[in-house]
Amino acid sequence: MKKLSRYLPSLIVSLLLVFFIILTAAASVFCINISAGRLSQIASNNGSADIVYSQLEKYWHERYSSTRVPAEVYTDALTKEFIAQHIDLEIRNGFAELRNIDRETNDYQNAELDKSISDFYKKYAEENSFKDDEALEKAITEAQKSARTVIQNNCDVFKFRTMSQHRILSKAAKVFNYRFFMIAAAAAGVLVLMMILLLIDHKEKSAVLYWCGCSALIAGILGTLPCLYLLFTNYFNGFSIKQPQVFKAYTVTMTTFTEAFMSVCIATGAAGIALLIVYAVVTSKDKSVAPTKLEK
Repeated sequence: MKKLSRYLPSLIVSLLLVFFIILTAAASVFCINISAGRLSQIASNNGSADIVYSQLEKYWHERYSSTRVPAEVYTDALTKEFIAQHIDLEIRNGFAELRNIDRETNDYQNAELDKSISDFYKKYAEENSFKDDEALEKAITEAQKSARTVIQNNCDVFKFRTMSQHRILSKAAKVFNYRFFMIAAAAAGVLVLMMILLLIDHKEKSAVLYWCGCSALIAGILGTLPCLYLLFTNYFNGFSIKQPQVFKAYTVTMTTFTEAFMSVCIATGAAGIALLIVYAVVTSKDKSVAPTKLEK
């Protein structure tokens, strides 16, 4: 291993191995965590439905001065279960577009909400001697449509619709649909580099343990340090996002993904230390075995 002809090539390959190990770890975390089910779980566990309900209540309270429609007309007809279902539906439809498949129907129809709005307008018209005519029916329809739009905008906690409108999802789909290929390619790169190390150090196979151990340890450290910085400084809490439900969804998701990647990097570093220990044990045994001379 001390020979320069083997040392330099091994060093270069081990540095490349560091990069491919980090790439494999990142691709693994991406494949496991970027899914509709995972994001729905994050939204559910962090009370996105409660936050959306509170935001809707606040919005309609603020609108009362201009519409004269009490917030209770809307909120009493809504349930958090309805909101949670449509948060999940928005997430599933976002991933449907990423996967280039048909979206689920999502018109936010709510019979209780429509009835509540209709009853309020008709009662208001009756109390103020307005005619129950086509103009009133149009006003009711517009109010119901407006309410559905407001609910929809608030339930889209990951802003998939906005990203779709700006063609971000269509561009991201090109990467998303090759995610399993990416992890396979990265893992294949790791295996190929390990085989190259084995060929370079074929006369001293135990050296492969040393180089792989160093690469894994360095990759673990390089991956863990940025994660520690992001987590301990609460970096994601500095995001400037006005809607609380969107802020919560994105900051928790980014924190969760960072923690997952850091865990993989720590495990990688631990594996590297284990390989170095094995290398030390093997080389120490080789040195302790000394040739014996036969006495005449």
